[in-house]
Amino acid sequence: MAISDFVSKVEGSVRPRHLGLGFVWAWIYCSFSTSALFAGRAGSSINADSSWFASAVAVVGCFFVFALAWRRVDMSRIRPAAFVGAVLMATGTFFLGAFDLPAWAGTLCGVASGIGSGLLVLFWGDAYSRLETERVEIAVPAASGVMLACAFVFPYIQGLPGACGVSSLPILSMVCLYLTWNDIDAGRFVERLAEGETWRAGERAGLRTSAAHTLDASRKDTRGMRSLEMPPSAMRDRSNGSSQAPQGKALAFLVRISVVLFAAYMAIGVASATGGATDAFQAAYGFDAATMLGSVCGVCLAFWFIFFSPRVNVPALLRWVAPLIIIGLAAIPFSGMAPEFVASATMSVADTVLQIIAFLSLVNLARAGVFSPAFAIGVGQGMIQLGVLVGNLAGKWSALSITSSGYGLWETSLVVICVFSIAMALAPSDRNMGGIGLRYAGDLDDADPMGAGELPVSQGGSAASGRALRAFEAEGNGLLTQEENFDGMVARIAVEGGLSARETEVLGYLARGRSQPYIRDALVLSKNTVASHVKHIYQKLNVHSRQELLDLFAD
Repeated sequence: MAISDFVSKVEGSVRPRHLGLGFVWAWIYCSFSTSALFAGRAGSSINADSSWFASAVAVVGCFFVFALAWRRVDMSRIRPAAFVGAVLMATGTFFLGAFDLPAWAGTLCGVASGIGSGLLVLFWGDAYSRLETERVEIAVPAASGVMLACAFVFPYIQGLPGACGVSSLPILSMVCLYLTWNDIDAGRFVERLAEGETWRAGERAGLRTSAAHTLDASRKDTRGMRSLEMPPSAMRDRSNGSSQAPQGKALAFLVRISVVLFAAYMAIGVASATGGATDAFQAAYGFDAATMLGSVCGVCLAFWFIFFSPRVNVPALLRWVAPLIIIGLAAIPFSGMAPEFVASATMSVADTVLQIIAFLSLVNLARAGVFSPAFAIGVGQGMIQLGVLVGNLAGKWSALSITSSGYGLWETSLVVICVFSIAMALAPSDRNMGGIGLRYAGDLDDADPMGAGELPVSQGGSAASGRALRAFEAEGNGLLTQEENFDGMVARIAVEGGLSARETEVLGYLARGRSQPYIRDALVLSKNTVASHVKHIYQKLNVHSRQELLDLFAD
């Protein structure tokens, strides 16, 4: 994909109101990684004011409690809770930054801001699960740009201006969320269904119908276009003979991802807590270059991963990020400008890209109908925040122990590296995604994504393309079903246009009204690869739009 194509794609997909999650991330950064709120801060998330602990515990509790309480709740019906969260977050932040509060009042404000931030994240996750996949996959990493903009400003303001500025961030996020709700209610930018599809995309809150019910309804509505009118998750359920996604397997998958995220963010928390309010480079040059460079690189890596990786998920990303985390941990015990710069920069890269991809992965898990948004995002984000809390406490304790005991940064770094390595060994692979709504390459031969039963793979093609070619050869015997006749049309047009086996597969999905994100999920291809196949199909068939392509099948 050319740079111009990438820029055009971003410009056409991003709406500023969909970037409101970035204000929540900016609030976290400004509150706990700058002196804008606490002038006496001594280390990231270890504030001079003890309210940081109350806020950290509150947000962890908020995620886990509401994950269970709202696991079967349609969050579009409880939207006032998001307004309450924004008010709690802004009020608690302002009083903490603007006034010298007693300990009990500071704790209360910390709890309020922690609960408020958790609620806003949950509602943003629910909103993203209802928007178009491609739009969300650009909006979430673009939202990090909000945090980057704040990183240029907030480290250099303190006192009342800093308190007012940080307090305004949750309000701005709530305004963006409200505008995004308006888009969803008006049907703008929402996940579209192909004609005849009966999978209820509005059931994003855990109130899912069974795959069997979906299959029956699709038979009535589509006159034989059976499993093609279900998403890949539902097709996989049918091939297994199950009426719903295997919740036990899905839960195990979520738990394993959450354990890895916990370990990764515990490492990031340790690195943050052992650093000072300003590192040596920032003290010397007055600019937090390590954080800025790491964050920019993290956003770029996230965009690259989204556009060119076959699967947007945490396990695949960790193959790239794990070495950065290990390097950052290894640099912690050393003092001096270079080691501090390396630790800060590598952890900033890991934090930024993991923050983006983890959130997208949890949203995709909810979108697949496996869990409700509240449950998937609540559990995943709860484990992330728990990892940060444990890492901050461990880092602070080890820093204080240097002078009082023989235990210090070397031992802490080694222990955290071991914990993270063990967690990486437990990380799920792409193969663990089969059967829970998230496809992997091994499913293609088993599940037959074109949906007419398991047949041998033809020479040079998949099960779907081989079946289509056999249907074309048998066409005219009068015994073919409507579905098989349609496959014959696909094969005939593909042969006439000189399409490859993979392009024939993609053509079959396009002819049935499938979107490119759907095709990418079904065939386990990157966004760039699918777009390239579609471009070549249009060129070979001499069509210029989806409607012209569909017209080829009108007869």
